Formats: sequence, C-alpha cells, structure tokens
Amino acid sequence: MAGYIFTVDDSIGIEEMIRNGYYSTNIKYKEKIAITPFESTFADYITMKENDNIYFFKDRKIYGVGKLIKIGDDCKYDNYVGASKYKIYTNDEIIDSILVDYGSESPHYRWICFFEASPFFYKIGIDMDDVLQYKPNSFKSLRTFWKRTFIKIDDEENQALRELFILRLSDCKDIINVELNKSEIKSKITVQHKMSYTNLIVTSINGNKLIHEMAVEAATLEKLSLIEEDIFGKWDFITHQISASPFKPVDYMDKIDIFAYRYTELSDCRVISKYMVVELKKDSADCDTIKQITNYVDWICKNYTYGDYSLIEAYILANEFDNEMYLKNDMYERTYNIGSHPIQIRKWNDLKFIKYYIEDNQIKYLDVTKKEE
Repeated sequence: MAGYIFTVDDSIGIEEMIRNGYYSTNIKYKEKIAITPFESTFADYITMKENDNIYFFKDRKIYGVGKLIKIGDDCKYDNYVGASKYKIYTNDEIIDSILVDYGSESPHYRWICFFEASPFFYKIGIDMDDVLQYKPNSFKSLRTFWKRTFIKIDDEENQALRELFILRLSDCKDIINVELNKSEIKSKITVQHKMSYTNLIVTSINGNKLIHEMAVEAATLEKLSLIEEDIFGKWDFITHQISASPFKPVDYMDKIDIFAYRYTELSDCRVISKYMVVELKKDSADCDTIKQITNYVDWICKNYTYGDYSLIEAYILANEFDNEMYLKNDMYERTYNIGSHPIQIRKWNDLKFIKYYIEDNQIKYLDVTKKEE
C-alpha cells in the first residue's frame, strides 16, 4: 500500500496532531488564492485510499504509524461544502457545513482526511537521516520532500518505512492514542462533502478545454483513482509530480505529471507488471512533447524496470495534437535486449496520444493515436 508523510507546523504539537485523528492542509492566502498550489493540493488528496499508511514529520523526525480510515463512504472530503471551488469564503458562509472547525482559519482548511493508529503512533520519532540510511535504494520521493505540506510514497518506500518503525520501536510502550469521534464526524457528512473535480474545474473551463494544466492533472488523477477500466486502464498506485532526474536541487528537478503502476493478477505474489507515465498539455502537444515524455520513459526504464521497456506504457494527454507528431515514430521508438542465452532484440513504441475535452462540465478522453484520414 501507499503512504503519506504529513508535515506538522510549529503551531501545533505532534501529540495533539495525532490525537485529533484528522489532517487538513492550510491553504494560505490573503486577497487571492494561488491557483496552482490550490489545484495541486486537491490532486494530492484525491488519490488517497482507505488503509494507506500515514506518518508525521516535524523537526527532522518522522512519527508513525497510522492508516487512513473511511468515515462514511470515503477517507477524505471537502471540509465544507464548496471547498473545492476556487472561491474565497467567510466563516459565516461555511459554518453550517464544516466538518472540523479551525476557528477563524476554517476557510483555509479546504480538504480533510481521517486516520487511526496502525498499529501504533509512537511518541518517539525517527530522525530523517536514520530513515534514509535504512534501505537507501528504497527511498526516492522522501529524498525530494521540499516545500510541500505532505508527500505520497509508493509501496516499496512505505514498506521500508514501516519496517524501520517495527525494528526500532516494537518494544516501545510510549504511544499516542487517537481520540477521533467518528460518529460525530459521520453525522455531519453529506453527499455535498464528496471531493469532485467538477467543482474544481468550473472556473477553469474555456470552451472544450481547461486553462490550467494542473486542473487537467487533478481531474485525470480523480478518474484514475476510481480504479475503473477506462482509456488508461486500471492502476493500483497513482501519484503526480514525481521527480525524474538525477539528484540535484529539488527546484530544478524534472517532474512526471502522472506516474502509476499496477500489479500482476497471476499469483499471490505482488509483482509490478506495468508502469505508466503521462505527460499533460492543457492546449496543444507537439514534437517537443514527445522528446519530453521519452526522457521520462528512459528514466523509468533505468530506475524502475532496469532495461525492460516492455513494462512501460506512455501517454501524451492534450487538447490538440500537432500533425507532425504522427510522422515521428523514430523519436520515441526504443530498441532493447532481453535475456542473455539467447539475447532477444525487441522494440518498444507503446506511446499513445489521448485527447481530452470538456463536455457538460465533465472531462472526457478520446484515443487519437491513429490519426483519422
């Protein structure tokens, strides 16, 4: 399962944060909300699933271990009706629908998730240096945890972090109890609290497309998180803005718009059978977009599939496609070897062009890999 590491700021103690049993990000603003962080934070919440592990980070240390829990139909919600709309509210406008009241700051706490211990939250934290030295090859996202309120880590990274807590603190009796009143929260939840990209994109629609690239990303992440068979297929782990470059100052790292993987269904052993990478353009994609996504494909092949391109699916998602892209197969085709005795020479060209468009305030997709004559 995936995991989330939440930052706890100086205004609240780690024990108080954990006892509450809920987490919400403070979307800070004065006269205007910054649109990209707003949409990106929505995108961070929308892929949360029941039983995903959670941890808390404060003053160099990580505290854990918990898991997300459903209250009602989901583990995350709009904290008040209309929270996903790009709109500034007053306390009076939201007071009747708020799930968790943060006082005068309540309008800033847009989305909320709920958790419990799994098995325990310990009062003792583990220093970040100690974490990164335990199975160092497992930690990728944690190494780029910078200027974000929280990050999502994949199954391998989460498993390594859980293991470390078990090995270091299994005999520790100094734990923090979660005191969330689930029935009180459940009594407040309505269908209008459900997180939905339709609320998010309403101010970003321009004809049949969106004017913010992050809005396309957030809407697509929600579609993928429903775990339904669609044009992209079914995926077990989904995230966004994952780093895809050699280690360097985080602000200069390239980031994959959407990254995902699925497990094989052939045995009881959980083996990743396919990785997905998606490059998004809110307007038109061109040949430079092909260069961009093939760089990410090469990165995944080197760092995740270790030379086997067949385990990768790639998509370019855009509102329009330059006609020249259909003539540039040589830009993204890859020849690679499998096996050794004998060596098998194979070719990879699993790149699809997906057109997105907006119809009746809904995002829809169309496979245009094969250009219509």
